[in-house]
Amino acid sequence: MLPDSQAIQDNDLESVHFKVTFTEPANMTIIDRVRNLLPILDEAYESLLEWTQFVPYNGERIEIKYDRSFFTSKPEKIIGWSGNPIHIKPYPSGVMTDDLYIYFHELTHDFTPTSLWNIWKSSVPSLIEGSADLGAIFLYSHFDRTLQDHGEFLQKTFLLELKHYETSGNPFEQVKWSEDHPDGEYPSDRLTAGILTAIGLRYGFQTYTKLFELAQNETGGLIFDGAQTFEAKMNFLVYFLSLTFNCDFTELFTFWTFPLSVDSDRDGLSDAAEISSMLPISDFDEDGLNDKQELDTKTNPDNPDTDGDRLTDGKEIEIGTNPLAKDSDEDDVNDYDEILLFQTNPLRKDTDNDWWSDNRETSMVRWTDEHVSWLLPLVKNMPSNWWSPNAVLVLAFLLVVVVVLRRRLP
Repeated sequence: MLPDSQAIQDNDLESVHFKVTFTEPANMTIIDRVRNLLPILDEAYESLLEWTQFVPYNGERIEIKYDRSFFTSKPEKIIGWSGNPIHIKPYPSGVMTDDLYIYFHELTHDFTPTSLWNIWKSSVPSLIEGSADLGAIFLYSHFDRTLQDHGEFLQKTFLLELKHYETSGNPFEQVKWSEDHPDGEYPSDRLTAGILTAIGLRYGFQTYTKLFELAQNETGGLIFDGAQTFEAKMNFLVYFLSLTFNCDFTELFTFWTFPLSVDSDRDGLSDAAEISSMLPISDFDEDGLNDKQELDTKTNPDNPDTDGDRLTDGKEIEIGTNPLAKDSDEDDVNDYDEILLFQTNPLRKDTDNDWWSDNRETSMVRWTDEHVSWLLPLVKNMPSNWWSPNAVLVLAFLLVVVVVLRRRLP
C-alpha cells in the first residue's frame, strides 16, 4: 500500500492533460490500470478539443480524483461525477472498456461549452446526459478495433432504446431515465442519445461541431418565449438541431411523437412552422416585425433591412412604404432620402403637386449643394414646398437673371 502523494511521485501518474490524485491509499493494481488509461485519455482530450472547439478550465489540466468517501456519502448510486475544475471518479472496474465509458462520458461533460450546458440543462437534464453519451461514442470511434467494438455496442444500445420507444408509442415526456433514478428527469438520456446518434450516423458526428459553435451565439432565453413549457423546451432542441444540420427535422421528430403542435411565443406561427423556416425567436432580426409578419410580407426574417434602403422592415411597414423596394413610389429617390433627407412623401412622385417630380426637384437641391452651396437655403425646400414661401424669392431671382442677360445681349 502506498500513500497517495508517494504513489503519484513514484509512479508518475501525470500526463499532458490529466493529473491523478488518490485521497486514500491505493494498491499497485489500481495505479497500473490508471497509468494504462492515461494515454487514451490524452488522445480523447485532443479529439474532444477538435470536436467541440472548447478548452475547459482555461487550459488547466483535469484532475482525476479517487475518493471513495465522496461516493459512499451519497444516497444514490454514483458511477461517475464531473465537476469544474475537479474530475472525480470512483475506483476503476478493472475492465478497461467499462472504465473508459465512464471517463469518456464525464470528459464530454467537461468539454460541453457552458452556453450549451446552460441551454440544455434549463430544458431537460437528460439532454445533457444524452449528449455526453454521444461524445463517448464519438471518442470510441477514434481508437483501435477493440475500443471501436465497445463504442458500436453502446451505439446499438442507444439505438435499441430509440427503436423500443418508436414501437411502444410512449409519449416522449413520459419515458423515464431509469427505475432507480429520481423522478422528474424525462426523457431517458439513452433515448436522447439514441436520437442524437441516429442523426449523427446519417449526417456525420463531426457535424455536431456546429452545434457547439451555435451554442456560443445563443442564450436560449429568447427562444420560444424562454422555453418555459416542456413542449417549448423540446421544440427548442429540434430547432437547434435543424440549424446544426441545415435540415428541417420537424417531420422526423413528429414521427418520434415529438411535441411540435404549439405556438410557444404566441406570434401566430406554430413552433413547427418556425423551425421549418429556421426562425428561432419571435423577432429574430429585431426589426419590429415578428416571424409571422415577416413571412406574410415576404421580408427576410434574418435581415432587419430586406431592401437595403437603410430603413428597417418594421419602420417601412409602420409608415406604409414597401420593405421589398428601395424606392416605393418609383420616382428615383429612395425611401430613406425622401423621409430623412428631403422630407418628401415616399409614396408620391410629386409631393407638392407643382408638376415638377420629386426627383427633378431633389436633383436641383443636390446640384445646388455641390456647385453653389450659398443658394442651398433658397432651394432646399423645393421638393416639398415650391411655391410658398420661396415663390416670390425665386421669381425675383429669375427677374434679376433676365435683366442681367438682356443688358449683356446686343
